[in-house]
Amino acid sequence: EDLRISCGLFTKVNATVPRDRIQFISIHRPLLMRPLGLAAVRIETAGGGGNENEDASATVSRRWFVPVISQQAAMDLLPILRPQIAWDEATMPWQGLSPLAGRRMFRQAILMSLLAAAIGLLATRPWGFLAGLVVLPLGGLLARKKAQARRYARTPWGLVFQSGILNRKLSFSFLDRLQTVDCGQSFFDRRWNMATLRVDTAAAGPANHLIDISYLDADFAVAEFYTLRAAAARERPAFG
Repeated sequence: EDLRISCGLFTKVNATVPRDRIQFISIHRPLLMRPLGLAAVRIETAGGGGNENEDASATVSRRWFVPVISQQAAMDLLPILRPQIAWDEATMPWQGLSPLAGRRMFRQAILMSLLAAAIGLLATRPWGFLAGLVVLPLGGLLARKKAQARRYARTPWGLVFQSGILNRKLSFSFLDRLQTVDCGQSFFDRRWNMATLRVDTAAAGPANHLIDISYLDADFAVAEFYTLRAAAARERPAFG
């Protein structure tokens, strides 16, 4: 039930990760690693997110569990870390953002382009406004890609959250490890009938991918909040 980590060239570091303490698993695929078919695996374990003065064994086990691994091997590792995980991307019950999310993000891109044009015009007249013409299409493209890349799924064993354009992140949390579930709406969320769903574990943070999903349809987010709260209350630790 223990996972062993060994690393270091001059200073050897050995760490042990009890499998029943794993709270969160995150697979990162940065832009430069994807063409090579590589990924990195991060985990969060019970015991908190650590601090700046923690020793190297705690750092390597909580943050960089496997810094470089093939993408297929990373996916094959999932049921070893948590046997409940039945991963099949094609059959996941994915929930995307609100249908209006792309439009809202594009409006934000327009505001950013106007701001860039105003700053550029003040800085370098008369051609500074061209900065806004550059920012607008780029911002619009990023808004569309960001909305498409962000999706969420709830399964009988836990939660799956995917996001990121340049650094694609795929994370798994578990119903028996949830600590807090929160659903909130800002003023602008209410105008767009949207909400933000947040789910935390006891050690949220080291994996660098929080389940904090904005721009969800408000009705879905509220219903999911109550479902997750009830499910987490029913669950018992899956190990030990």
